[in-house]
Amino acid sequence: MNKIISGVFLLFIAVAACSTSRSFYLDEEYDKNVLSSPFVVLPFKQNWTPTATLTGIYGKESNYFYLGLDPSFTSNTPNDVKIINSDLESDKISFTPTILETENMSMNVSLPSDELLNSFSERYVYFFENYGFRIMEKKSGDISYAGLEANVYKVLYFKTKFFLLDKSNKKIVSWGEVADQVRIADKPEFPDYLELLTKISNTILQDGPFKVYR
Repeated sequence: MNKIISGVFLLFIAVAACSTSRSFYLDEEYDKNVLSSPFVVLPFKQNWTPTATLTGIYGKESNYFYLGLDPSFTSNTPNDVKIINSDLESDKISFTPTILETENMSMNVSLPSDELLNSFSERYVYFFENYGFRIMEKKSGDISYAGLEANVYKVLYFKTKFFLLDKSNKKIVSWGEVADQVRIADKPEFPDYLELLTKISNTILQDGPFKVYR
């Protein structure tokens, strides 16, 4: 019996390890969910910096990613949102490695140069860095008289670091890391990516300075 309980515990740890997670910081000068300002969401391009993505995002997955960002954010906030899939050449963009720290957490990010910041007029911009998708197999099981019976299923998983920059004073308003997953039947399709990105954007916005739908 003890072996069965231990197996269940280890299985729970394995399933929980890649479920919803987040770490988040919001500057104390800002209140949550009060700003009505428009903002930009700009994922770093893979050819800009080696830290842009955790895994390569190409073809259909790249299309689904950018296609899903707009409705995922606009379904969670009344503010105007612009998704930028920038075509700037990599040799025109430079980055400055920076460490963001509090007493409880730290995160390495790459601050973009003015060439990138001047490519849009909005004051606030969310940058995505170290982001990527994974398809993983998970197990769930129940105790039976025969022991542990596990059911295998697939999930689409996404993780990203993000930081919100105020261009007017070059101040990072909030930053953090968030991960989540959705269960999929087989190969993920656009509705799966959209559901996952909607969960990610909801997590970011709920603890951020912009207004949200309750």
